[in-house]
Amino acid sequence: MPLSPTEGYLLSRIDGHVSVIELCLMTGLGHDDVVKALEHLAELGAVTYGSTSPRASVAPDRSDIATQAMRSLRAPIIEEVRTAESAPESAQALYDPGELDEEVDVPPEVRRRVLDLYHRLEDSTYYDVLGVEPTADKKQIKDAYFKLASEFHPDRYFRKNLGSYKSKIEVIFGRLTLAHDTLTRKQTREEYDGYIASVLEARALEATIHADRVPESRKTDGASGSGRSVAGVVPPVSSRPMQPAVSAAPVRPVSGPPASAAPSSGYRAIVPRDPERDRQRREMLAKRLMAGTHGSIPPRASSRPPEPRGSAPPAQVRVTSSVPAPNASPESAAADLKRRYDERQAAIKRAQIADFARQAEAATAKGDAAAGARAYRALAELQPDDEGAQRAAEEAEKKATAVLAEMYLSQARYEEKAERWREAARSYQRVAEALPGDAIVQERAAYTLVKSDGDLHAAATYARRAVELFPKRADYRVTLARVYLAAGLKLNARRELEIASELAPGDASIGRLLKSLS
Repeated sequence: MPLSPTEGYLLSRIDGHVSVIELCLMTGLGHDDVVKALEHLAELGAVTYGSTSPRASVAPDRSDIATQAMRSLRAPIIEEVRTAESAPESAQALYDPGELDEEVDVPPEVRRRVLDLYHRLEDSTYYDVLGVEPTADKKQIKDAYFKLASEFHPDRYFRKNLGSYKSKIEVIFGRLTLAHDTLTRKQTREEYDGYIASVLEARALEATIHADRVPESRKTDGASGSGRSVAGVVPPVSSRPMQPAVSAAPVRPVSGPPASAAPSSGYRAIVPRDPERDRQRREMLAKRLMAGTHGSIPPRASSRPPEPRGSAPPAQVRVTSSVPAPNASPESAAADLKRRYDERQAAIKRAQIADFARQAEAATAKGDAAAGARAYRALAELQPDDEGAQRAAEEAEKKATAVLAEMYLSQARYEEKAERWREAARSYQRVAEALPGDAIVQERAAYTLVKSDGDLHAAATYARRAVELFPKRADYRVTLARVYLAAGLKLNARRELEIASELAPGDASIGRLLKSLS
């Protein structure tokens, strides 16, 4: 069974001792999504996680029909791709296998290549379309373009029966040409690179804003922390409880008090446990706690020089020890150990709060909305009863949402200018949901949905919302009429166009639309 893009990305981040919470911080995925992916990877035998065991391999279908079908295939028909509007772990078929069976004058391997490229266009960058790296120079881009253009130029299939492949080949060639023209000019390439950087930044910020919070039932009494990454980069300490480590080798959950951590940093290193060493430590601790006399503990060598003979005896000094009295009962010894453990956990939590407070202040000073939202959310989770921390987290999330909306608006305008309607519709929809009171954004979302043959029900909702906000804008009425026309509701379209004609009597385009309805 193939891995989804999310599972493959998650697997690349597992180094042998990373915890679930660290994977959440590194990937920006929610806790439940990470656990679900890890359980699937554990079933496949790729990682060891919790008590999940690899499932037995399933023998392939040996029926005659299945065998003949598999032999007739030279490459997979159904492939997986992550789309912008889908959930991180979801995937969808790129195209219907029946498209390969169309009777056309195109070899089977060319049909498959055309379908693969055509159905990937909307989710591929110009660099992906040309098959070059983002660092490619002008010559490399031109060489890649001319090689692909000779393969997908419509004239190559002149006077051939192409069926539905004709329009697909034309779209592919048009996208190749647009990619070439954009990337071979300095100004347009800089604009496009800025657009790609904005897309990546927006995805990271959106993952931060919509990251799942840990349910209250999963929180503990402060025994939280985060491991250091192998590369030496220390991720922020999470307020969530420690999770079992995910490893490529067998790792068993460890019970009991966590390993010691320095209160000054709030971080805790995760190291493999040695059962024999743990047993020896327990035995030594038991001997120290339950010893009958002080003589069972060797005296510590003194570094003070001997007193001169005849000198006065030194003053009596009372020395206290954190070790329980030798004659203490097991119950009192256990209570003392628990008290010191609770004190240490409280110190760790105070260090975490101070660390996240510094991160929040630094992010605010830099104007980093994503980092600020993460830090304030962690502070709120560490202090669930602090109303000030909760308000600060909500305010930081609102700011991050506003920044995200501006990012998507910039992307939508770039995609609309390039006539990439499907992508523009997705971006405008995100902005429209974040800014329901912005009539311009509502109208653009409706318009691009119509241009991209998208969801007409959603388009009508956005268009009506724009009309409700500004009922005297004729262009908003025209957009709503276009939505009705696309849905086959001609009477509704005529009504909106007649109102628009009254609002803008000199607009010839409205008259042409009314005439077309007649």
